[in-house]
Amino acid sequence: MVEAQEIYFDESGFTGNDLLNDDQPVFVYASVAIKPQQATDLVAEMISFFRLQGNELKGSNLVSHRRSQSAVLWLIERCKGIASIVIANKKLALAGKFYEYIFEPVLQADNSLFYSVRLHRFLSNFLYISFVAKDPTAEALLIEFQTLMRNQDTSSIQRLFPAQGQLIAVEDPLSQILTFILCHKEKIAREIKDLGDIDGVRKWILELSSTCLFWTLSFWSEQFEVLKVYCDDSKPVIDSPAVFEAMIARQDTIYIKFGSDHERRLTFNLNDPITFLDSKKSHGIQIADVLSCSIAYAFNHPEEPFSKQCIDLAQTMLSPLCILPDHNEIDLNQKHAFINAMILTELVSRSVKKESLLDGMREYIQKLYIYYELFPPKLERK
Repeated sequence: MVEAQEIYFDESGFTGNDLLNDDQPVFVYASVAIKPQQATDLVAEMISFFRLQGNELKGSNLVSHRRSQSAVLWLIERCKGIASIVIANKKLALAGKFYEYIFEPVLQADNSLFYSVRLHRFLSNFLYISFVAKDPTAEALLIEFQTLMRNQDTSSIQRLFPAQGQLIAVEDPLSQILTFILCHKEKIAREIKDLGDIDGVRKWILELSSTCLFWTLSFWSEQFEVLKVYCDDSKPVIDSPAVFEAMIARQDTIYIKFGSDHERRLTFNLNDPITFLDSKKSHGIQIADVLSCSIAYAFNHPEEPFSKQCIDLAQTMLSPLCILPDHNEIDLNQKHAFINAMILTELVSRSVKKESLLDGMREYIQKLYIYYELFPPKLERK
């Protein structure tokens, strides 16, 4: 019998379905693969060596005091090779949810095509960067989208675009996005309404912890055959048990393709249901707590030397699942960005004409790649 590997999880920056919270702009989900006795010994060594008060490590206390920050750096160094950390810029994550719930339902018959060319990254980064630049259209789009998803009131989808009868220009991506919504609003509304019938989805539709937990477990499953999972109390995970219970004693291995050359494992093997623990009673949870709090603090206070040290030490722990802005995704001098801008224009044109969005689309995209290689654009950067 294969011995299960214990994995401990904790989070920092949780704001539920409010991803536009300015006080906590990042969400960090940390995990550490460590045996219980090893965790106990590591915590005891840290408390003794740095003469910390109490018997419990609290990340929020340690990172906010200069005297204990050296202890945090020591712990991060000790966790290299046994920890994985997901960092999510919450506004960018909301822009990603926008693609998932606005564009994906309309394109679902061939979703893999558009994921393979990174259309989701192009649109989410464009929306995010426009939002932080305080473009009023982008601000209205994300604010109204979050309200729509939190309230599950599909009648409010009408607020995403101008009053009925008013024409929308299509010269820029934001106007194209509005036009796309206008052309497909009934289908989008139906899909969002149907989400309310899925157990656990309606209540926590935008929150990030369940998604981070799932994909981090898929990451750990590449290293360990059987997993035993411990989490700090997490209401979204507690309210959505079915997806994780389906992985108990799961022997098969299924992969899902993301992009043209990247796959993620879709299954993992849990030896029993997720165990929820009070951090006071679990040294593994305490270690994950310090890791998540320190990275969240570092991103929220980037000007501090301690923050730079945290990020530098944690580089090898950062998961490929991190959701962080990437300006290259919308740089039209880059092949993927240029092609996705053309794809968006084509999708909107077909939507306005009420033509099929998928017929001949693969061939159209292939021609875009050929055209780019023959005539690469040289756009002047402003």
